[in-house]
Amino acid sequence: METEPSDRTIVLHLLRGAVPERADEISGLWSQYGHGVEVAPSTKGVTMKADDKRIQFDTKTIDFFWLLGFSAWRAIEVYSPALLVATWTGMPLDQALKIDAERGQYEFDYKQRVSTAQSLIAAEQTAQISWPADIPEPTADRDSLGDVQHKTMFDLVAFALAFALLHEFRHVMYCADKSAPSTLPEEEIGCDNWAREFMTSGLAAYAKEHRTTTLKSSRSARWE
Repeated sequence: METEPSDRTIVLHLLRGAVPERADEISGLWSQYGHGVEVAPSTKGVTMKADDKRIQFDTKTIDFFWLLGFSAWRAIEVYSPALLVATWTGMPLDQALKIDAERGQYEFDYKQRVSTAQSLIAAEQTAQISWPADIPEPTADRDSLGDVQHKTMFDLVAFALAFALLHEFRHVMYCADKSAPSTLPEEEIGCDNWAREFMTSGLAAYAKEHRTTTLKSSRSARWE
């Protein structure tokens, strides 16, 4: 019988997939620090933290990343047509927004999704909220998302989650090495900077080496 990968291995695979140009480097650091990864029971608020021994999060926080990420993509549907019109014609943005007859319903739906994401933070379990009908349930199987836009959002959510986990991994490194800055705000900034540098420093070279495509929202495409 095939053995299920550990949570620690699953997180490592996520990080390797999010930053493939530095996959060997993150694997080496992951092995060097030997920390644990703990999936805690879900509770109110957001659980994403670390010390010198472990990175800890709960499944509800992962669901929050998913829901907020898909909601953010819907924001592009709300405002991209007016942005395109304003860019192409030189029309003031507020005027372009006013002539977009479809924006009202899209904006209402978008705000409802954001409100649902906010309610998820206050809930103890994901099952306590009403999941938006037009956002797929969280899944680790990207290929099960038949819509190409949903697959793109899967990737963007994975990048956001990878950034958060790299941020926490930097906390692990600071604690283990006893090298943390003297104040917590400085440490938080240091973790953000390290995660951002890790994810972006090789991005230009990687993008140049690999073919990339541009994906438009379904609504903005209708305006072209």
